[in-house]
Amino acid sequence: MDTVETRKVWWTYDHAPTRKAVLISMLVAWFLALILLYSDVVKILETHKWWEDFIITVATVAVPVVGVLELRHSADANRLRGEANDERRRANRLFEENSQLTAALDTERNKHLAQIAINTARPSQEPAASLKIYSAGRSRYILKPIGQQGAHGDNFKGGHLQFWLRVENSGDRNSAVDQYKIWIREFDREFSVVPIQVGGLVPGRHCQHGIGPQDQKYLNEENLIKIPPDNSTNVGCLWFYLPELTLEMFGSAGLQMQGPDRHFDGLHCRLTVTDSNGVSANGDFELSEG
Repeated sequence: MDTVETRKVWWTYDHAPTRKAVLISMLVAWFLALILLYSDVVKILETHKWWEDFIITVATVAVPVVGVLELRHSADANRLRGEANDERRRANRLFEENSQLTAALDTERNKHLAQIAINTARPSQEPAASLKIYSAGRSRYILKPIGQQGAHGDNFKGGHLQFWLRVENSGDRNSAVDQYKIWIREFDREFSVVPIQVGGLVPGRHCQHGIGPQDQKYLNEENLIKIPPDNSTNVGCLWFYLPELTLEMFGSAGLQMQGPDRHFDGLHCRLTVTDSNGVSANGDFELSEG
């Protein structure tokens, strides 16, 4: 601390050296007053008038000096008090500005969060297919007899399933169906299958089934059904072959041959098709034995 700072601090009331100096000065003044007024020093001073002049001079000079110092201290105190008030006002202004900025940031953040919520809830605008199956009736199944049993042979292994239907694509994207599954309620079993195309004669338990042009309206090209957007196939058929079908399976399901022709009851099937983009549709069919 330099000399100027030391002098300023010395004349600060709440500073310890200041209080100590004032107290010592008061004690010294009282002590001198006692000596001067209640001792023989008074008599000496009476014979030496210049002491009185000196004391009066000291008192006359000391009071203005102390007053000047006090005024300087008061001016410094007022200046510091004003600076403190300015700093408080500046702090209050900064606090208000910070509060306004915080409120603005909160408002902007809430807007962004609301927009994110809207975008999340908004359905995808990408084009997609939407498939639906319509049953057209006449669906059937033909069980393949084992060996040369002739007409009405009971034993068989495997069978053809023929579904008549049309498939609609109400979406705005091309659909290429390439996966097929058949669930048969009587067996409570699902089969993954591939469509085929047949022609000529298909052997059955009761007769040879001739497959003419009316039975060859296939919806599939190889294993694909292609459906343009917002369009539908014509009514056609899908043929599948299930080698798993056996007489034992029918018997376990409680299916029995009925009437003089020994036909089995109908099979209740659910056909599910799925395209290359994972879009699926299903339809329920009842297939009678042919």
